[in-house]
Amino acid sequence: MTLEARKLQLIQKLTIVTDETTLTNLEAILSEENDDWALSPQQAEFLKESIAELDAGKGIPHKKVMQEMDEKFKV
Repeated sequence: MTLEARKLQLIQKLTIVTDETTLTNLEAILSEENDDWALSPQQAEFLKESIAELDAGKGIPHKKVMQEMDEKFKV
């Protein structure tokens, strides 16, 4: 299906939408002001702390985690 055909299909589907919430969600997705992908302050802080822990050598190597999972679940 071409891009134009997909757009027309979406337009046709949109014309029969009666749910206000659906329309509001679509408007938010299509809005240039949509920043839903931005991290909340709590998420950003958690990420900074996690990176600091990894930088300090407090992380567990992937290979070790996978080895433990293999042993635990007998994969």
